[in-house]
Amino acid sequence: MATGRALDVAVNGRAVLAVSANDGTLAYTRRGDLRVNAQGALETGNGHLVRGEGGNTINVPPGFIITINPDGNVVARDPAAPTNARGATVGRLMLRSAASAELGRRIDGLFEVAGRPAGTALPGGPAPDGVTPGALEGSNVTAVQAMVRLMDHSRSFEQQIKIIKESRQIDESGATMLRPTS
Repeated sequence: MATGRALDVAVNGRAVLAVSANDGTLAYTRRGDLRVNAQGALETGNGHLVRGEGGNTINVPPGFIITINPDGNVVARDPAAPTNARGATVGRLMLRSAASAELGRRIDGLFEVAGRPAGTALPGGPAPDGVTPGALEGSNVTAVQAMVRLMDHSRSFEQQIKIIKESRQIDESGATMLRPTS
């Protein structure tokens, strides 16, 4: 879903974004609603610090305008500088491909490498697909459409049960007519 917000990123393909879990261990997420916290660190919408390529958090200079490139580079630009001035790269999102490893959901909702201790890094694999700036990953299910389909299936089921009951009654009444009377 396009949001137009500079710090929103949709993680493409099978890529995941590395974050620090509440216990400080390495974990992964696809959540891309990023923001800068009061300490100047980049974090997800639910407060997990985003890790850069070196494994450290990405810190942003106070008051700078932040943009994220499709390759994951985080660029800071001084608002006092001319509008055509290039910003400085302050970090690069740690994106990893989950195509070659199985991920498991943690209790806190983040992902980790399944069958490995908490904080285990994803093994090397194909290059991740990057991110789409100014967009967020949305659900592939529309709640209203799902509810309407469920109601349609329920009505269809009820009609089929009614047909089966009526068929049984017709069969029973036909069988009683064929019985010899004494």
